[in-house]
Amino acid sequence: MTTRTLLHRRLHFRDAAEPQDVQAGLERAIGAVFVPIEGRPSARAAQARVGTLRFRVELSLDAVLEGANVYRLAFDVSAEGEAADDAALRRHAENWIGLWTGRLAIDAPPPSGAGSVSGRQALVARWADDDAQLADAAATQQAIVSALRAGAAFSTAHKEGGTTIRFDGRAYVRADYGESSEVTRFETDAQLLAFLRRFFHHEVSFHAPPGGVSEAHAWQLILRRLERHRRGPAPGAAALGHFSRLGRLGTGARLAAVFGSVVLVFAVIAGVSWWQHTRQRAAAPPAPGLARVPPPPTLRGPGETACCRP
Repeated sequence: MTTRTLLHRRLHFRDAAEPQDVQAGLERAIGAVFVPIEGRPSARAAQARVGTLRFRVELSLDAVLEGANVYRLAFDVSAEGEAADDAALRRHAENWIGLWTGRLAIDAPPPSGAGSVSGRQALVARWADDDAQLADAAATQQAIVSALRAGAAFSTAHKEGGTTIRFDGRAYVRADYGESSEVTRFETDAQLLAFLRRFFHHEVSFHAPPGGVSEAHAWQLILRRLERHRRGPAPGAAALGHFSRLGRLGTGARLAAVFGSVVLVFAVIAGVSWWQHTRQRAAAPPAPGLARVPPPPTLRGPGETACCRP
């Protein structure tokens, strides 16, 4: 089948997260796995399909600066089939790129030679270690199981409702809400994993390039869909990537909520005290020699009753 180039897009962004965490977030957003590029240890590439559009997406770590890392994303987009409305296809491709990158902190490229060379080498080495863990589907499955037992969950939503999958301390529970209220329990890891592979088949295959997705990549994309990692890192769950960052953000949010609750309690107590004080003053008799001031008269127009307008 013939293909033709539609556009090239290059952008830089800053993120304090390490490369494997950034990769995890992009894989979740795009629905495609980034794989190492031979001879380029600081870069990974993914292939994604959207209809007749073909995306090659390259992620690279360009510099390690104080407080943030600088990454580069390169999009090369082509279209399959006979020539059509290429302007419309380009707009369509730009919309997808905008959807995938909308939360990134886009920035200018770093100056040539900027950043720590040793820091970059250390991050690249940890990135390679993460690749090795994800290469084995069985190890990724174990990471999913361990993360669920540590408090993570799967959550999907659609216009009719959605589904949550979590561990309740005794079994894995799939609970639907909305149009369906079905609840299914899985007593063993094997039962859960077989269900997850069927349940997420469409999601992990939707943007797969021609030839489909391998089992290792399918489980890697399922891993990326984990959410709400609440109890800290789980044994064997190092590949969770950005979910550990979400856990730290969750801790800050919980502290803010506690502080807000304390402020609210004090506000309520103060309000009740003021109300009681006001009632006591209103009920007290006037001081000797002072007459109570009457309330202002109610002004009514022609045809109005004492309580309301007709």
